[in-house]
Amino acid sequence: MKNLRQIPYIHRQQKIIKVAFAYDLELIELIKSQKSDRWSQSIQSWYFPKKDFQLNRFYQSLKGKYNSPVTEINYSNYSNECILVKTENGRTYEADKVLVSVSIGVLKSNLIKFIPELNLEKKKAIDEVTFHQGFKVALKFSEKFYPDLVKCKVENGEKVFYDMAFGKDKKANILGVLCTGDATSNYYMLDSKQKIVQALIEELDKIFGGKASATFTGNYILEDWGRHHYTQGTWTKAFEEKKSHLEILNQSIDSKIYFAGEICDPYKQMGLPGAVLSGYYSIDRLLKDEK
Repeated sequence: MKNLRQIPYIHRQQKIIKVAFAYDLELIELIKSQKSDRWSQSIQSWYFPKKDFQLNRFYQSLKGKYNSPVTEINYSNYSNECILVKTENGRTYEADKVLVSVSIGVLKSNLIKFIPELNLEKKKAIDEVTFHQGFKVALKFSEKFYPDLVKCKVENGEKVFYDMAFGKDKKANILGVLCTGDATSNYYMLDSKQKIVQALIEELDKIFGGKASATFTGNYILEDWGRHHYTQGTWTKAFEEKKSHLEILNQSIDSKIYFAGEICDPYKQMGLPGAVLSGYYSIDRLLKDEK
């Protein structure tokens, strides 16, 4: 169980970042692997000179060790003990409060076991929020044979081919493909990214008389949000959801477990801005409930 804090501090008239944690050989080795790490006998702590401390580099070193999907959140004995959070790599963490910021798709997929289970009201709100499967592909061609936008008719979600270089000072011919909702099902029956790309090229050949396969360079990038462990889908549209569902999703569990993410944004900004605002909002409530 790991609990590591980074604390701004003054040591020998120098601004430092003190790293506080219970004695742990594994964490000590990680800290010693950082540049400019130091040990102080007088303050009994490892620390870094603030001018040399790079939070992102420090985080990346910890990420390789601790970046693992959460599989269980146990708050059954909260009155006597901390909340226990278990991860896929077998680690268990203790916490006084927990902020759950996974996507609504992860909650829908029941990849995290809550002990006790979430109440029926919150389960219903999670289940009824629309969160489509989907992916995005960037395909590179040696020449541009396509218009700026081709929109396909689908029952739900969307499917579009679009010029990713439109309005940009780029010479590359990059065609984007966005597919969400039921239209993804046929592609997901294919067992590899390469086969999905091949299917898209064949579709384009039918539309543009074989020009896609004749000019495709073989270069592509495919982001499969629908099957990515940390997303399990694409995005939400809070303004289309029931207000009551959004209010329920934003409710904490006994002021112990809080929720954040795009769908939990009370300002309904959508996307990354909404997720960020939701994080600020939830942390603010968490800290206020502490008082």
